[in-house]
Amino acid sequence: MNISSNEGLFKNHIDQFADRLVRLMPRLMRHLMTQDRNYLARGLITLPQLWALHQVAERKTCTMHMLAQALGLKSSTVTGIVDRLVQLGLLKRFNSQTDRRVVLTEITPKGRVILEHLDTERHKSIIHMFQHVSWKERADYLDIIEKILKALSGVQSRRDRSDRSK
Repeated sequence: MNISSNEGLFKNHIDQFADRLVRLMPRLMRHLMTQDRNYLARGLITLPQLWALHQVAERKTCTMHMLAQALGLKSSTVTGIVDRLVQLGLLKRFNSQTDRRVVLTEITPKGRVILEHLDTERHKSIIHMFQHVSWKERADYLDIIEKILKALSGVQSRRDRSDRSK
């Protein structure tokens, strides 16, 4: 078999893989959501709000600009997300002491408790989902996810450098 027919075979396999994944992912996500008996599943916070909460928790304090960049959202959208999280008592917002124009966010103790609860629920769901999968398959799954994330991180870094050069 020559190289061009191998490429066609690979493309056909990746297309089939993508088709199966497109069909399976929504079912998997629905299963995950029904496993979680938490704020997210009950609709008290949205997925973008959860992402924002995680970003702020990782950084201790975070400017609104940094948060918008990290989430890949417009500043006006992030302002709405943060407004709702502040109303829920999960984040606090304040001005920088060195530059009053800079708005900072910080996770509250209540926000930390919520994240810990969500992480505990997710941990239980993962154990439930993967208990029927061998150790080797779980290790392979993690290796694949890490490889994909590394590749996506490289793509994002190149995009960021490209955006800065414009």
